[in-house]
Amino acid sequence: MPTLVVVRHAKAEEPRAGLSDHDRALTLDGRRQAARLGERLAEAGIVPQHVLVSSATRAQQTWARMAVALDAERVDTVPGLYSAGIGGYQDALAVVGDADVVATVAHEPTASGFARWLAGDGSDREAFADVAYGLVTSGAAVLELDSWDDVRPGGARLVAVLSGKE
Repeated sequence: MPTLVVVRHAKAEEPRAGLSDHDRALTLDGRRQAARLGERLAEAGIVPQHVLVSSATRAQQTWARMAVALDAERVDTVPGLYSAGIGGYQDALAVVGDADVVATVAHEPTASGFARWLAGDGSDREAFADVAYGLVTSGAAVLELDSWDDVRPGGARLVAVLSGKE
């Protein structure tokens, strides 16, 4: 049964003049959050074989910290995830092949919107409530699908939401 982990990047520095949004880096807390999220996923036995990461600095840094605990076989940078809507997530997931566990590392509000869009019958109510207003920084929505062909509205079960926050 395929599993999709939809991750929002960890805590990033605030916007400021002279720094593009795309280039914002993680804060010290954000680096810690990302490492903890990787550890929590590993402890739960949720280890992605394929990871799709936004090209934004904060998303790349989030995955780099998570990767210490998670040894993915394949990691692809997907520039479109930086500003993607739900269709962008669908397009990105079209390349996952037969991986059992796939993770995306990207941004709000689309990360939680995509998780809600996928969540169908059998979803955990508490987990759905956790994504109803958006994933927290270093938040991860864990969804189970019967097959990768089920990446469609209501095609998955939202089973948990994890976080790298203390």
